[in-house]
Amino acid sequence: MLVALAVIGVVASMTIPALIKAYEDKINKTKFLVTHKILREGNQRLIAEHGNLSGLYQNYRPDYLQDLANHVNFVKLCSDRVDYGLEELSSCQKRQTYKALNLDLTPPFFNPWDDPDFTAGVLYNGAVIFIMKWNHRSQTIWIDVNGNKSPNQWGKDMFTYWTDIFTNEIFKSGNGCDRLSTGEPGKGQTCSFSILQNIDY
Repeated sequence: MLVALAVIGVVASMTIPALIKAYEDKINKTKFLVTHKILREGNQRLIAEHGNLSGLYQNYRPDYLQDLANHVNFVKLCSDRVDYGLEELSSCQKRQTYKALNLDLTPPFFNPWDDPDFTAGVLYNGAVIFIMKWNHRSQTIWIDVNGNKSPNQWGKDMFTYWTDIFTNEIFKSGNGCDRLSTGEPGKGQTCSFSILQNIDY
């Protein structure tokens, strides 16, 4: 009997942490989908308000985020550009380097703090949204679904995608998402597309 209990205890100690981790991953992926929907619906309302966003966002200014905040419940807006008149970026999210999905990879990845033109907002659900413009219509959207909480890892609680704010179209990019890959899929920076297509990884 004691041997059987010991075996059960060993098996439980090995499986329960894995089950908890899988549950947390599922929760974070669901948070990404919810936050992604909030942002897209807010952008759609912005389009409906102006009829056409063409010509409104011609330079690297925080106008888009501030206008979006009229349709999305942000509790804080931030940027490291003093002339933007927002709180410092670190007020929205502490400065850190996000780990790769494959932890064997050393992440020389781009961070919001590497570019002063990033703007950020904290949503009412705790998610932190980083926005950087490619040009006057294309935006890079980063979503940290749980703010400063761990694991701070691409494909786990940090997700990104690219969008055309004029059409609300999502640009598909990357070569999938693979936690064992030592190449681009292992970085985890395109895992959002796998989630949006309901592909597990």
